[in-house]
Amino acid sequence: MAGSSPSAHGRRALEEAPLQHLRVLEIGGAVAVRYCGRLFARLGAEVTRIAGGMADDQLGYGGASGRAYAAWLDDGKAPVDSPGDGPFDLVIGGQTAGEVASAARLAADLAGKPTALGLTWFDHRGPYADWSANDPIIHALTGASFSFGLPEGPPMLAQGHSPQVVAGLTGFIAALAALMNLDRRPSRIDVNVFEAAMCFTEVAAVVGPAAALSPRLGVNRFAPTYPASVYESADGYVGITALTPPQWAALCRIMARPDLAADPRFATSLERLANSEEIDAVLIPFARTLSTNEWVDRGDRLRVPITPVPTPGEMPDVPHWRDRGSFAHIGGDPAAPRGPTLPFRMAWDGETSPRPAGGEKGPLDGVRVADFSMGWAGPLAGRYLGDLGADVLKVESKVKPDWWRGWEVIEDADPPPTELMPNFMCVNRNKRGLDIDLTAPAGIARARKLMAACDVVLENLGPGVMDRLGLPRAGGAAHCAPGRDLRRHAAIRQGWTLGWHPRLWIHRRTCLRHAVRQWRCRLAAVPAARGLWRPGGGPVRRRGGPHRAARPRAPGRRRHRALPGRMPVPAGRGRRHRRAGDGRPAAAHRQPPRDGVRLLCSPLRGRGGLAGCCGG
Repeated sequence: MAGSSPSAHGRRALEEAPLQHLRVLEIGGAVAVRYCGRLFARLGAEVTRIAGGMADDQLGYGGASGRAYAAWLDDGKAPVDSPGDGPFDLVIGGQTAGEVASAARLAADLAGKPTALGLTWFDHRGPYADWSANDPIIHALTGASFSFGLPEGPPMLAQGHSPQVVAGLTGFIAALAALMNLDRRPSRIDVNVFEAAMCFTEVAAVVGPAAALSPRLGVNRFAPTYPASVYESADGYVGITALTPPQWAALCRIMARPDLAADPRFATSLERLANSEEIDAVLIPFARTLSTNEWVDRGDRLRVPITPVPTPGEMPDVPHWRDRGSFAHIGGDPAAPRGPTLPFRMAWDGETSPRPAGGEKGPLDGVRVADFSMGWAGPLAGRYLGDLGADVLKVESKVKPDWWRGWEVIEDADPPPTELMPNFMCVNRNKRGLDIDLTAPAGIARARKLMAACDVVLENLGPGVMDRLGLPRAGGAAHCAPGRDLRRHAAIRQGWTLGWHPRLWIHRRTCLRHAVRQWRCRLAAVPAARGLWRPGGGPVRRRGGPHRAARPRAPGRRRHRALPGRMPVPAGRGRRHRRAGDGRPAAAHRQPPRDGVRLLCSPLRGRGGLAGCCGG
């Protein structure tokens, strides 16, 4: 409360070190373990480290570079040979099964009975439990490597330790939630690098069955998005993303080619991908006529995601990162190399509230979250909170839906294709949907009431958007803005989930069957895509156009006409005015919610009410 608020100095100390009350013991030498411990240390926890496992000069690029990386990972930790008697709140161990078992035994013997967090390459209960791995192997097993490289060549392996870094972050999130209530904390938490690294390919894995499409279409070619590529500018490189119709029209304005925006061959991102060589013939030479700063300034004015592409060595001196203090000398030594600081920025107004007590749904059971975000970073942050038991309310509207639902104009269908997008379901599971039109005064009033009733408000909109909407960052809720790229547009993906909700799998499987059919229909309806997608089989007639290739139907199966951008309509499931066999509207045949959960929710069709579970 206001009367118990700490001084300004105390608030500043807690903003810089909010975990100063925790004591953590770290055992192991692999990157995932050390990165997880680094996050605790940089947020103020007292981290004691017992070295072991991989040698420092084997990290990163090896040699002096590896030793510098190790120094960055261990910055702020206290090295010891023996942990003593404790007490500790958390013991982090890994990444072999033996090292995790040793850490768990040690945790059981320490004072305070700390939680043991085990980080392994693979699930210790799965078929790969005894496998050894490294980061390139994880990239290969998750399918990430296969997506990169020339179509006629071998896959390209990514460099660095990104799978382990994401696993360390995933373990940090799980452990931090578990330690919210020390009276209910678990004795052990298990996280593995393989599943954590699936965040890089999970959306492609979900959409993959919907299209017989090679994921490797060439350098900077990723279905179903185009342009979303890096281009050479007059003095460097820029990343240009123009996926939605307004973004594509604005990019054409930058190039002084409004005729391209009006060309039906480039009307959708899928059609632009199919005709990418023609677009590149215009965009590549034009990109070289503008400097990187000119590209970024024009993109900002017209709201096109355009960002500079600096080299790693240039990053610390980029004004954005420099002014935010995003890089610092390791250990505060001016002679030491510079490395990234924390990706978090925190501000506290001094108000306090009880910690989550947790419950059957997870350690965050009882926490309510208003999720105003869309795309990658914000929805994934909200998904973590939902997976850990929080009640996450996904706010969107038919006027401005999350772009994972699709940004092309799609004819009405029942169920609407926007409700069946597997990408949206993947990123937004374990959430409820709320339709609030933030362009209307009544919607703003409802949003204010929602924010006042929530513990956390999550948004990743453009700078100042919430203030302009009349939804300032004030009040009792905590506001979280996920990390952003050099400008406001590119989101940072941060990790995977802790597992499927068992109660939702049957419903999700049914929904994905519809999504697969809908995606096949959309891909088959793109005239220029026949060279990229091979649905195979007999013809399906497109209204007003020639025959398209489609999957052969089984004998005796009813034929349904596939319209462009629209999924085939199952028997008895027509538009809203169509009648079913018993004379009732087709909508009356929808399955009722099971266990209080509806996967096929309709947050875009309601009038401001809760609509069940968005995508899971």
